[in-house]
This record gives sequence, C-alpha cells and structure tokens, in this order.
Amino acid sequence: MLGGILILTIFPQKREKFEKLVGFDFLREQLEPKTPYGVKYFKHIQPFGYEHLIEHLEDIDMMIDFLKKYPKIFEDVEHDFECVLDVSHTVEKLSTGSILDEIEFFQLKNFLLVSQSIREKFKHILPEKFLPPNLNHLIDILDPEGLRLTTFYVYDVYDERLAEVRKRKIELIKKQDGSLDEEVQSLAMLERQIEEEVLAKLSVALSAHSGLIETATEKVKYLDVLIAKAKLTLKFNLSKPIVKKPDAKMFEEYAKIKIQGMFNPKLKATIEREGGSYQPVDIVVEPCVTVIVGANMSGKSVTLRTVALIEYMVHFGFFVPCVYCETPLLNALALVTEDQSEPLGGLSSFATEMKEIDTIYRYVKGGNTPALVLLDEPARTTNPYEATVIINALSEIFERLKVHTLIVTHFDDVRSRKRLRVKGLRAEKLGNVISKDTLERLHEFMDYTLVEVGQDETVPREALKVMEYLCIDEDIINTTKMKIKDERRRSK
Repeated sequence: MLGGILILTIFPQKREKFEKLVGFDFLREQLEPKTPYGVKYFKHIQPFGYEHLIEHLEDIDMMIDFLKKYPKIFEDVEHDFECVLDVSHTVEKLSTGSILDEIEFFQLKNFLLVSQSIREKFKHILPEKFLPPNLNHLIDILDPEGLRLTTFYVYDVYDERLAEVRKRKIELIKKQDGSLDEEVQSLAMLERQIEEEVLAKLSVALSAHSGLIETATEKVKYLDVLIAKAKLTLKFNLSKPIVKKPDAKMFEEYAKIKIQGMFNPKLKATIEREGGSYQPVDIVVEPCVTVIVGANMSGKSVTLRTVALIEYMVHFGFFVPCVYCETPLLNALALVTEDQSEPLGGLSSFATEMKEIDTIYRYVKGGNTPALVLLDEPARTTNPYEATVIINALSEIFERLKVHTLIVTHFDDVRSRKRLRVKGLRAEKLGNVISKDTLERLHEFMDYTLVEVGQDETVPREALKVMEYLCIDEDIINTTKMKIKDERRRSK
C-alpha cells in the first residue's frame, strides 16, 4: 500500500522549485487522479522506503496489465471515482463516538455505495488485496428499504413512532386550521426529537465499523493512485526501475546508477510535436565524481536534469523516462543550476551558488549518503582561471566522500575520476550554410551520445564552426580565428 516513508532530502529544499527545475511539474500536470483522496495524495506525496517501494512498483505493473486487458471496466470505475466524496472527517467522528447529522450520513451513504460499486466492478479481475471491503451490511443500515438510492432520509422504519407522528402532522396541515398550529408545531418538535434519537442510534451502530470504512477509503485512494500512475506510464512509455537492495559487501556495484535510453518527457513531447526525433542518452553514475564536458547547446544540462528527474520519480514510486534504470535508494538528491541561484541578501549569483554548494557538501559530509549531487556549470559567472580551480576543488572534495557527483562544465582543465564528453555537432549533416529553419532545428544535427574520454581530451571547438555556418561577417570570423591562433602560440 502507501506506507514505509523514506527520508529523502532534496536541494533546493522547496519541493515546488525542485520539481520545476527537473521537469516533474510537467508530469504532475499529466496526472489525473479522480478522487479527492488521490488528489490529496499527489499534492502531499512522500518518498517510499525500500520494501514498500518494491511492492508499490509491482502493484503499478499489475495495474498496467489489467488496464490494457479491461479498458471499459476501468473507464466505468473512473466514473465511480468522480462520485467519491471525502468522508475522512465523518469517519473520524464515528471513531470517537460522535453523532453524525443528516448531511454527514448522506455523504457517508454515497461513499459506501460508490465503494461497493467499485468492488463489484473489479472483483472478478483484480486480486482481493486491491478491492475495497464488502460494505453491503453497512449500506443496509442506511438504506433499510433496499432501494440503493444516494439520498439519505430518516425512514419511518427506523422508529415506529415516526410513522404515526408524521401521518398525524400531515393530516393537521391539510386541514389548514390555524387553531391547530400549536399542535402541528408540537408534533414537528416530537418528530425532530425522534429523528435525533435515530441519528444517535445509527451513529452508534456505524461507529463499531469505522475501521472498516477507513479501510475502504484507503483502498479507494490506492486504486486511484495506481491507476493514475499506470495511465501516466502508458502515456509516456515509462519503464519500471530496478531498485537495488543495500549491499555493503558489493558497495561499488550496488551503488551504480545505470540508465539506458534516457529521455526528458517534456522536451521529447515538444520535439515530436514539431515533427522532430528525440535522441535518448545512456549514462552510468558511480559513487565518484563524473565530469561531463561539451560545447554549448550540447544537451549537458538536459542530461543532468533528467538524471535528477528519474531519481526523484523512483523514490516517489513512479515508473521512469528511460528504457532501463537500475539504482540504489538515496538519502539526498541535490541539483545546483544557474536558474535556481537567485541572489539572496545582496549576494552575487556566484556567492549564492557557492552557499548552496556549501550547504549540500556539509549535509553529505555529515554522513547522509548515498547521495546524488548534480552541479550544472558551477562557477560559470566568475573568470575561467578561478572557475577551473574551483571546479577541480569541488571534484576533489566530493570524490573523498564517495558521493555520486555529476559536474557539467565546458572548461577543459577539470580533473575527475571519470570524464564523459558529449559527441556534439554533426557537421556533415549541416551542409554549407545554416538557414533560419536549420537553426531552429539545430538539435537534429547534434549527437547527444556520452562517450568516456581521457583527462587530457579537450572540449570540441564548435562555436567558430557554428559562426561560419551562420554566415557571420568575415571580419568577426577572421579576427576570431586570428585570436585563436595567438592563444595557441602563447600556450605552447
């Protein structure tokens, strides 16, 4: 079910901000829970502990199969979901022995009827563990005439005095005799007194079953959550992640994050909507520092954020945007990017960024591992010399902690245990001149494949190449080429 919460610390710590940075806000908008319970669940969603996560992913997998086999039944159940009322407060009142009023009984009866309807529709296709409990005996209490209508009324059968009082009151009203008003009022008061006695008896009768009703609300919620996640999976062709059980003896292998065919759902949808084709990416993140180098527009930042998105989705019990994913559970997930580094208290963007990295480092240093730290172009706003030194320092200190760390940069002289490069621009596909149309489709001429390279391999020099294809003025091109030659001579 929905238990076994894991403590996962994210940076930035405002969930709304983190979800927007990694693109989960886009997927959240695609979720379609139908019940107030499902809506509340996704609004306050929590990460799973290992055992519950494994069970939950299996449940989603089963629900996907059932959804494919019985689409019409699921469509009918979703109509029932839309009729579900939130009776949490009512159930709580019952559990404490409080007396319900007519409105609360009306809402409760509605919920019991809908819950039973869901059970009847699903009982021949779903395992019992998914089904709400049989509530017919409770419905009978609120529906003594067996009509199974959603209305609630204090029926005459609840108390034989009611029929007599109501009959006499109606007879007097029909006479339209003002002298009888006092007797009519007296009968109305007696009727209300008897009704309140009935409501009290009904409350006592149902209070003994408050636990069963609460179980029904949990089952309905869980079905709504599973179906919403299953439909999201089918819509975006997501895959079931393999979550590895902690293994201290084989830490290096257990700790690897392996992702194949990774894609960013929002970007993929945009590209395909425009008639393009999205290129998936493979990556392995080990408990060490991995530096990703590549020219601007080479997709490094998208890769970084999509890795963060996948890890976030795993921990919250979702299938993920890739063909294959294998990962341990993390204690911390941190992302530092330029667009999150809003200057605080008069600090520059560089100072704010460094404070964020410092906070993350101190947290991870305190033993909160495994952790995944993702740094997108750190120190980009300072000069190249100091930036390179700072990034090398960050690489060294995170390496000591054996923390999964991905650092994206376009500086050459950054050292790390593992170094990846984006293949980059496929010049042979561009032709001689970049048109406006070609520029808008530049992603089609990029190869986003990540290849492992040696420490001394430089970032591809593609800026000048793009300038030439853009037909930038020859004065700018030639002067740039001359400056590059001068720089190379000085560096020899």
